Amino acid sequence: MRTRTRVYLPIQSTITLSYQYFMTEPNTIALAETLNSFNLVLFSRVTYEELIVMNYNKPENKPLTPNIQNMIERFNWIGTTIVNCFNECPKGDKAQFIQGLILFMKRLQQLKDIHFLVSVVYTLPRLDLDSIKSKKISEEDKNYLNETEELCSFKQNYKYLRAYLSQLETPYIPFIGILSKDLMLIDEGNPDKLGDGTINLYKWRKVYELTQQFLDARPTNPCISSSNEQLQILIQKIYSFK
Repeated sequence: MRTRTRVYLPIQSTITLSYQYFMTEPNTIALAETLNSFNLVLFSRVTYEELIVMNYNKPENKPLTPNIQNMIERFNWIGTTIVNCFNECPKGDKAQFIQGLILFMKRLQQLKDIHFLVSVVYTLPRLDLDSIKSKKISEEDKNYLNETEELCSFKQNYKYLRAYLSQLETPYIPFIGILSKDLMLIDEGNPDKLGDGTINLYKWRKVYELTQQFLDARPTNPCISSSNEQLQILIQKIYSFK
């Protein structure tokens, strides 16, 4: 079995992505596919030992969960990048940018990169979409935006997203926020040991079931690939891949 790498790879925030990658179909598709190939490699490295730390945002837990931190940081990075690209885009081209962003979302969904899809959906309220949606976006694309917003909603404890994930064939990249929430609820509601001092087997059985379901979605030996060599080099630098 391949040894899994546990190395923290910081995002290089000084290296930026141009809004132009969202302006043509070939560039947008290449961007989604390139990012997904890097994301699959990162996800494949996540370990059971990291997942059972549970509260990944505690400062003292971050050094214990480098691969999870890699996923979380890139979740935040793509959202910030989209906002920056939207703001950088000239006013007259913003409708075209949004059309490219929708294509980007659709390709992520086809690639089953749900972790990144959720990030993009959560970013939409930070963009000034109302005037663009009302005049320059097709009904089909408007419906898609509405459907994905509902799919990724945290209401009813991610009811629709959980159902969607349950019918996906592996490999896929799940939204780690669901697992994090479930594990913290189990941790808060169940002590490690029972009153008689014995281990709380129910708690750790539930933890194992949840983490194993998450890990079962991992790909086997994924590799980085891109139809755009220049873009691959750029993402490699941003992602701190050697």
